[in-house]
Amino acid sequence: MAFLLVSIVAGLSADARSVMFAPTDSSFDSSPDSAFRRGRWEVGVCSGIFFSPIISRPNRTAVNFSMTEIQLGYMLTNPNHEGWYRGNLELLGGIFGGTPFTGHGSYLGGGTLWLRYNFLPANWRIKPYAQLGAGAELTDFDHRMLGQDFNFNVDGAFGLRYLIGSRCSVNLEYRYEHYSDAYLTKRNRGINAQGVMLGISWLF
Repeated sequence: MAFLLVSIVAGLSADARSVMFAPTDSSFDSSPDSAFRRGRWEVGVCSGIFFSPIISRPNRTAVNFSMTEIQLGYMLTNPNHEGWYRGNLELLGGIFGGTPFTGHGSYLGGGTLWLRYNFLPANWRIKPYAQLGAGAELTDFDHRMLGQDFNFNVDGAFGLRYLIGSRCSVNLEYRYEHYSDAYLTKRNRGINAQGVMLGISWLF
């Protein structure tokens, strides 16, 4: 988390310098919506903590973990529609790693493909978003819950981003994640976790 906070401070400073000293770029104006036009890119990093199970049950042990993810996103559509659901679609790929602080195991690493809908209220710097994702990972988390090290993940998230200038945002996200081996083994109770992620993104 300390690394993430340092990155946020550095990113804010870099964004401020780019606004003050960069030459005028007519293809990327300073309006809050310019970063979400079709063909734009996003690079981000986020970290957070997750807790499982979501609902306590006798046959499910606690596996709580921290995770960091690096994402690359591509804007698939221009901002469209009117009203509260005005927005665009974004495709993101992420690679992540983590480690538990409660429960059995020592590592988590893998990748997720996300489809995100950015809600884009006209001229607002706060931009909500919702996303769904799926991917795969290697983990030695509690083998009473997961029957093997190779597993799949299915995820959902809601978040808020605050745009700083036109090319940088700070993001806060609630995320649900499900891990299982899709019954490749007989022991497949799965892990259902929820957590909060804090991150920073650069848009270009």
